[in-house]
Amino acid sequence: MGKKIEEAEPDAGVYKMVIEGKITSANDSSGESVTPAAAVRVREFFPETLAWMPEIVTDDKGEAEITLPAADSITTWRLSLLANAKDGRMGSADIPYKVFQDFFVDTDVPVQLTVGDTFSLPVAVHNYAKERQTITLTLDARSGLKVGEKTTASLTLEPDGVGKALFPIHAVAAGRGQITVKAQGDKLADAVRRHIDVVPRGRLVEEAANATLRGDAVLKVNMPSGADPATSDLSLRFYPGPVSQLLAGLDGMLREPYGCF
Repeated sequence: MGKKIEEAEPDAGVYKMVIEGKITSANDSSGESVTPAAAVRVREFFPETLAWMPEIVTDDKGEAEITLPAADSITTWRLSLLANAKDGRMGSADIPYKVFQDFFVDTDVPVQLTVGDTFSLPVAVHNYAKERQTITLTLDARSGLKVGEKTTASLTLEPDGVGKALFPIHAVAAGRGQITVKAQGDKLADAVRRHIDVVPRGRLVEEAANATLRGDAVLKVNMPSGADPATSDLSLRFYPGPVSQLLAGLDGMLREPYGCF
């Protein structure tokens, strides 16, 4: 990445912070061919927050070097930096970092499905290469999801062209559904994997019990007779006192960058 951020204060000297990072992607925009779809790396790591590092300490020159994990998202990240010196001076900067490749496939999936649902999965293919390409799409669904009769599709895209295909998907069983789409062009290939939670038909039932533990204790949990064993979950937590239970709730609210605070 090699970005440099400088904050200068004429009256208090110059404070310089340099952060060196490295983000790589499967197929960059170099225009070179990639391996066929059968062997191409499947993109499946799509975090909302790529990194959160409040503990970075610079050296005596005000410099620090970090290495960031490579996400699979085709997007423009925003690198937000905030630093402070020992004498109280502060500096900040926002740096855009674009991750792009000449050919890629993507799909929008619902957050959750119910057993018995059927929907049409849209698959978009982006061809920013300089040549026209004929693309073959192949879709695979597992872990509670099933593809309809149509499992492949063919598209022809001009340079800078975008195409779309629809695939029927059925939710047949509860679980963590998985969908993998592979796109094979004349020279370039890409693959993406997404997950969908499939829940059973019915309603959510939760039970909680609180007690003071002295010696041995027995806690009975009544599971509904018609409950699906694959979706039944039991959570057990021990707190040394009321204050620790309160702090656990506050920790979830104030936690960065995922909490409500």
